[in-house]
Formats: sequence, C-alpha cells, structure tokens
Amino acid sequence: MELNLTRVDYLQVGLTSTKCLRVLPSTSPKSQQKVVVGDHDGVIQLFNMKRGEVQYSFQSGVSKSITRVELGGALGTVQDKIFLSSGNEVRGYTKKGKQFLGFDTNLTEEIKSMHISGSDLLVCGDYVYNHYHDCQDSNYYLAADKINDVITLPAEKMKSLIPVLACEDRLLRVMRDSEVLYSVELPSPPSSLQLFYNDGGENGDQLLYGTTDGKIGLVQLGRGSAAHRWVLENSSGSVGTRQGGITCMDHHDITGDGVRDLLVGRDDGTIEVFAYEDGDESEPTLRFSTACNESITGIQGAVVGNAGYDEILASTYTGWVFGVTSEPMDRHMTSESGVVHISQESKQKIQKLRLEIDELQQRVLKERDQYQAATQSAFPGISAVPFFSVNDKISLNRSDASYLLSVEVQTAVDNVLLQSDVPIDLLDVEKNSAVVSYSTCDPESGNFLLATYRCQANTTRLEVRIRTIEGQYGTLQAYITPRLQPKCCQVRQYRIKPLSLHSRIHSFDPNRPYNTLTLKGQFTLPEMHAWVVFCLPELPERTPSGERAEFTFVSTFLDTQVRQYRIKPLSLHSRIHSFDPNRPYNTLTLKGQFTLPEMHAWVVFCLPELPERTPSGERAEFTFVSTFLDTQVRQYRIKPLSLHSRIHSFDPNRPYNTLTLKGQFTLPEMHAWVVFCLPELPERTPSGERAEFTFVSTFLDTQVRLDISCEVSEESVVHALHLLHPRLEAQLMLAKQVSLIDALRELGSHETDTSFLSPEYKQILDNADELLAQYRKQPCHLERLYGMITDLFIDKYKFKGVNVKSRVPQLLEILDNYGSLDLQHLINFFQAQNTHIVRLDISCEVSEESVVHALHLLHPRLEAQLMLAKQVSLIDALRELGSHETDTSFLSPEYKQILDNADELLAQYRKQPCHLERLYGMITDLFIDKYKFKGVNVKSRVPQLLEILDNYGSLDLQHLINFFQAQ
Repeated sequence: MELNLTRVDYLQVGLTSTKCLRVLPSTSPKSQQKVVVGDHDGVIQLFNMKRGEVQYSFQSGVSKSITRVELGGALGTVQDKIFLSSGNEVRGYTKKGKQFLGFDTNLTEEIKSMHISGSDLLVCGDYVYNHYHDCQDSNYYLAADKINDVITLPAEKMKSLIPVLACEDRLLRVMRDSEVLYSVELPSPPSSLQLFYNDGGENGDQLLYGTTDGKIGLVQLGRGSAAHRWVLENSSGSVGTRQGGITCMDHHDITGDGVRDLLVGRDDGTIEVFAYEDGDESEPTLRFSTACNESITGIQGAVVGNAGYDEILASTYTGWVFGVTSEPMDRHMTSESGVVHISQESKQKIQKLRLEIDELQQRVLKERDQYQAATQSAFPGISAVPFFSVNDKISLNRSDASYLLSVEVQTAVDNVLLQSDVPIDLLDVEKNSAVVSYSTCDPESGNFLLATYRCQANTTRLEVRIRTIEGQYGTLQAYITPRLQPKCCQVRQYRIKPLSLHSRIHSFDPNRPYNTLTLKGQFTLPEMHAWVVFCLPELPERTPSGERAEFTFVSTFLDTQVRQYRIKPLSLHSRIHSFDPNRPYNTLTLKGQFTLPEMHAWVVFCLPELPERTPSGERAEFTFVSTFLDTQVRQYRIKPLSLHSRIHSFDPNRPYNTLTLKGQFTLPEMHAWVVFCLPELPERTPSGERAEFTFVSTFLDTQVRLDISCEVSEESVVHALHLLHPRLEAQLMLAKQVSLIDALRELGSHETDTSFLSPEYKQILDNADELLAQYRKQPCHLERLYGMITDLFIDKYKFKGVNVKSRVPQLLEILDNYGSLDLQHLINFFQAQNTHIVRLDISCEVSEESVVHALHLLHPRLEAQLMLAKQVSLIDALRELGSHETDTSFLSPEYKQILDNADELLAQYRKQPCHLERLYGMITDLFIDKYKFKGVNVKSRVPQLLEILDNYGSLDLQHLINFFQAQ
C-alpha cells in the first residue's frame, strides 16, 4: 500500500535537543493525544489540538536548557508521568502540570541522556553513568568514551534492570550494577537506541540502534553475549547521495496493517517509515520518505491533529513541531461545476491566519520605526551583536573515505566561508542548493582553500563533503554568517588530523606486515595520550583509565590497520626493594570484609610489575619508586619542552621512558608527530637514513635528544601496493571508458545500426550516463591514487637518505601504462634498492654539571640586579640630601654617579621591577628541582638559600655553588 502523508505545522518553540518530544498514551484507540515538548529556553509545555487550534494544558519553566524528556510511571501502569532533565537536575510533572519531583543529581557533568523505568532513574553526562533507585544513588560507571544514549530492556519481561549504554567508541555496553557485563561491537558510533516494537520484542531482549553515519541495526542481547540480527545500510537510489545520521526512532502502525512500523528521524531532516515484512528475521523495507531540511530531534507515532487519523509527529532543531498526517487535505473542499467550495472550518482558519499576518506586519513596522528613531537619536546607543546558536557536526563516511560537514543555524544562513591551511578537496552534495565560489589562495602563506557558499533564501542547513589527504594536518575554519542585522558571524574550527581517513575498529590482524614507530623520553601519560589524539580521529580527549588501553584503526581508503599503545594507571612507577621510613608520606587505609586475593587484585590494578598470582603468607610488601617525580615540576610548571632550543651535542648517559606506536604509517606522518612535541623543528620531512635532533633548555641547559627512526617492513610496502592495485585498475578503466563516450555517441548518431561495435563498446554506450555520473562524483580520484603511490615511493627511500625524485617520471610512466603492465612490474620498480631499518629514540636528563653551569649563567644577572636595587634604594635619600646642600662635593664618586644617573636608573628599574624576585624564584626552583631528581624534599632549606641570596653582595658565587652541592 502506498502511503500518502501530508505535513501540517502545529507550533514553534525554542531550539530543541534530541528526544525532547513525547506523546502521552491515549485513553482509547484512535483518539486524540496530548504532546509534551521541552526546549533550550527551559520551557516545558503540554498541548493538544482542538478544531485546528493549539490548546495548552500547562506550561512551566526551568532555569537551564531542557536536554531530555521522558515518560514514566509505576511498572504495569500507564506511563503518563512527565520527566525532564535540565543541567544536573531532574524534574517530574503530572499531566495536569503539577510538579511532584525535583531531584538534584549532584553530577559534575550536565545530563545529556536519561531513561526512566519504574522507580529507577538512569542519567548520563558525557562520560558518567549514574543509576538512582527511588532517588538514592545505586550504581556508577565512568565510560572510556562519550556516552550518546542510554536505555534499559523492559523490566517486566527481563525480571531485572539491564541498562545499555551507546558509546562513541562503536560499542554498546550492557551493564550489570556498576560494571560492564559485556560489550557489543558496532560498525559505526551509535547515536540512538530504541526497543524493538517499543517493548523489546517477544522476549524483551531485542534492541534497535542507529548510528551517526545513518545505519540501523537490530541486536539480540543475551545473558553473556549478543547476536546481530540484521544491519540496514545507509543508501539511496540516486548516485552519490546518502541520508544523514540517526537521531531518533519510534514504532507506530502508520500503514494500518496491524503491525507496528519503524519511524526514523535523521539529522539531515529526513523522515522515513520502514515496514517489517518478515518480522525480526530480515531488514525492514522503506515505505515512505520525506525531507524537511532541518535536523529532526524527536519523532513519535500518534493521533494529534484529528481523531481517527494516524500521523508522524516530529520536532526539529529550530523548534518546529509538525505532523506528517494520513488525513486527506482535500476532505474539507468540494468541487461542483469547476467551483471549489471550502468548509466553514477551513474559512475560519484562513481568516485567522490573515489576522495573524496583519498583526505581525504591524509589529514589524513598529519595531522598524523604533530602530530608525534610535539610530538617529542624539543620545549614544548600544549596538549589540545578536547571538545565534549553531548546530554543527563533522563525521567520517567510511564508504567513500570523505568527511561530511553539516552546519545548521536557528535562522536563515546568508553565506558560509570555508578556509583551510591544509590541502583538501570539496566534493559535490546533491542536497546542497548553495552556490560555491573559489578565491585565489597563496599556499606559501599557509592558505590552501578559500571557498564561499552563498545560500538561497530561508536556508537554515548546509552540508559540505570534504576529502582530506592523509599525512597533511591542519585546521579547517568555517565562518558562518546568518541573515541578521547588524552583520555578524561565528567561527567554527575543525582539526584535520594526520591520519584523518582512519576509522576505529575493534580487531587487529597481527599477521599483516606493519611498521613500528618508537618514541622514548621523559613525558607523562596525559602527554602520550594527547599525541595520539592529535594524530588519530574518533578518540576521547580524556585520558583513559585502567590497566590497559588499546585502540585499533583501519584506513577507510586502503583498509590498512593501525594499532595503538598500552597504558597502566601508575605506569611510571618502578619496583624497588628498599624503603626510606624517614621520608614524609601519606597513608591510605582500607577496612572491610574482603579477602587477600581481592586486596591483591586492587594493588595489581594500580601498579605495574606485580604478579597476577596472589602471594602466600600473612604479609605481602611491595615498594615502588616514581620515575616521573624527577620531571614532574618542570613539565607542569613550564610548558613541556617549549623553552628548549636546538644544539648539536648530547650526553648519552641519560635515563628515558618509552612510548611505542605500531601501525602502517608513513615517514611524513611520523615526523609530524615529533614536530608536534618539540620546537625549532622543520615542517619538511628530513631525508636520510637517520634523523637526529638535540635540544637544550634555555633555562637549565637540560638536554633532550630526539633520534627519529622507524622500523620499516618491506612487506608493508608491497601489501599497500596490493591494496592499491584493484582501485588503480578500476579508475584507469573508468577514465578510459569515459574518454570513449563522446566518440561512441558521435558514431551512434550517424549510424542507425551499431551491431558492428564490439560488446565492450556496446556496454560503454549503454551505460554512458551511469559512467559519467560515477566519474563526476570523483573526478580527481585517479590523480589522488597517483599521488599516493608517488608519495609512498618517495617516503620509502627517504629512510635510506636517497632522493628518488628524479625517478618519479619513470614511475608515472609505469602508472600511465598500467593497463598493459602488471602489478609485479610496479613492485619490481619499488624494490630497485634494498630497505634500511632505523630506529626512533627521544631522551632527556639534567646533569650535575648543568646545574653549576646554570648558576654561572645566573651569576652576572643576579649581581647586576642586586646592584641596581641597591642604587635605586639610595636615590631618594641622595636627592633629599642634595636639596639641602648646595655643595655635594663631599659625596663619594659612587654616590655622585648615582645622583647624576638617577632618572636613568629609575627608568631601568621601572622597566623590570620584578626581575630580582624572578631570579630568586628561578634559583629556588633550580635548587628544589635538582633534589627532586634524587627524591629529596629540600623545601625546609629554602630560607637558608634566600638568606644567602640577600647577602649575595658580601659573598661569592662559590658559596652559592657549595650550598647547592651540600647533599
């Protein structure tokens, strides 16, 4: 049955968040239902329709934006209680508007998602999950990645509470109390959860999930594992078009066949109806689709406009609440002899709309007159930049290795300017009606792209598809200008990462050939994680906790894999066998009913180098020393390594930590990670078998040696060529076929019988339109593959210090003739010279001599500042004396010089009034930091050091050095 649905607008509220629209259960079948909606203005309102007009049951306000609206009630009863989350507070209302609950969760994060099941309340922030039973804290969990949604399986069928978290790291986490029972791997990050048939199916264990890239899947959650039933891919009939990500789902019998249909809302404004023709055995079938050009934030199946007519009720980001109804719109009109008769009810609606339009026009004229009067007034006025909200998102599409940037504004968009300091390609989007124009850029100044999208009238949403080049990183900026007065814009920045086309997965193939990058040096756990986040997408900014953190990625373009690092909570502690009881220390005492294996498990979880097996005996003692305290103060008091400058000598007898990264990456990518960590390094990738950099601190002469190397697997290069081979063949064939289309069409226009053509040419002529559409979708794809193969060839030989750019023309000749050659010919060209294996090493330490050297450097500055402070302190007394004595010849030459140069000395002192205190602080920090490397707390000796500094004029440098070397 074909669905004929029509849109009917009901009202507009403020901006809305996802799942802030709910429909109260009906009292009888096909009767009109009430609708509750919450917005960013903090207004919650319940309304229903009566004779085409909105009738409000109640309106109430809260202080912060409403982020989620849910319905609840006692299990087994009608779920007609209204719950909302705002900030970190949850409120409950009856359908008459009476507030019966005001609960402050005391969460450190704002509530982003919420679910109600009987007397159980589940709330989630970005990373924190909390479970409350009767408003009492029951369970807590800190997720490794962002939580996008939360739901529970129906407690009536499961006989227990089973929460499920949808996390950004492509996992569904099934919870039991405060622990993860098991995780379910998904093809993409989940964005929305919904029970199958709204009740979990026959056994209550079936769950639907929607992803950020538009997939829909059904999983069956068992006691200890899950089974994937089906996955509905995101695709559409036209070439090059895909639907947006899933924001909300619901079930309702909109087709009238007695079986609930799946209603889907997407972030590109698409509303879809899917029918379950085979139940849960196979994917549902698309029956209806419509677009509203605004992000759908809520969707519900209901009867709202008129009794007896089912409809899809939806809300958008900008606050529109509308229905897509099955009610025929022409049922209020009749036609006789070509004359259309409108019912009395429709006439009243038209008259009311005309009155509303006239009222709005009068208000606009009044406000315009007031604005003109204010601008011409003699009194100074205030011009305020209007605030507008922007809903933006950039997501990676694995199918075509491109990013989709979507920008949505609450008002009409005038234009969007894109600027990038890294080369990127802008691809066509069929749903994009904006006109794009490109401006000339100067790549030498770091500006590779300047494009302006001019939007048509009333456009509030813009989509742009972007393809990046891996190994090149930078920032893409979007300047969003709405149609507002005075003119203003918002700037949004999006980081293009070195491995931007890699997507996160959960399995790694160790049998593949791979390269290894090793970084060694004195750095902290958060710094290590920051470097990895800088290089790879889809990773949380928050440093992961736990004994082991492992991330695996796959290239969306070549299917190569990258595996990341392991992390332990106290990974920078090393086990020793002696303990100094005279050191000050803190004490943590745990008391309770727990066993020795449990105690040992807690200790193993926190500290490295401990056996998993529980030790025997009544007492188990372990001692550790921190390898990080020696560098902690410097790395956090001063920005890490920012005050280091390059030198050309290095002391090799220095300790270091180790960070290991394994995966398939290139030399420019490895060099980019090192440039991110240390200053004064060239952006250009160095050539040669070994690239070594040494740094010295501009303050303490501490040294950092950077030894860049990489263990390159020859098999990884061959493996990459094997992956590129089918794509290269396909693109060469496509380019050849497209080049023949015009000639074949010209031939066909002059020949009525084309049977003499070969089957290959006939196929090209028959599929000409499809081939052209495919080519227009990615016109630079072949050149992109050429560039990747050329970069791979150049980078491979850069490790050996060989410049092979002179051989690039030969490589391009092989690629141009690739059709008549084979893959082995290309591999032989790559293997013309042997591969050299090198390593990467970073290390840092402060020597005793460097401390003495630093004091020698500080000595003349300290003497000069002490002398200046002494001279300035005498100026007032000498001037007072000079005002009473006409002859000052009795003054010593030193005092006469001070009096003559008083103005100059005061000006010099005012220029840097705190310089002496700064030198005192530097020497004190140097003293404390030196002994922190030895684990000695010398803060009690700081007063003696300050006394030496105050009397520095009567002492010498050796006295200060002796004090530093006392221990």
